[in-house]
Amino acid sequence: MTSLGWCDHETKLLQGVWELHKHRPLWRRFFNVDVFILLVGWLVWVLILWQIRLSAEHSTSFDPYEVLQVSRSASKADIARAFRKLSQLYHPDKPSDPRAHKYFAEIVTAAYNMLTDPMARRHCSLSKRPNAPQ
Repeated sequence: MTSLGWCDHETKLLQGVWELHKHRPLWRRFFNVDVFILLVGWLVWVLILWQIRLSAEHSTSFDPYEVLQVSRSASKADIARAFRKLSQLYHPDKPSDPRAHKYFAEIVTAAYNMLTDPMARRHCSLSKRPNAPQ
């Protein structure tokens, strides 16, 4: 008995495998260690891609010049003036959005610190994507 050119030995082997597995429940016939490993591998792959997507969302470009609204050739006095203006706008004692203080404390202060430190400012000027505050 041959089917599609298979030899009798292969056909009998497949029939023997079927005889071994036909009494098992349906879910056990198809779910074995190989399938489990494959499913776990796909799950790990999806989780890795999800983490990459989340980290890409959080690694947006941070431009301290844009945050402080000054030009790239601004002097230290211009930077300090812009920082004071934003500190008055986002001061925590003023009744405003509660996120405003967090924005000022994290983003605006980081931009000011980056532009007042000569090494950090040089790095920021040379780099297209300077490091954002953590």
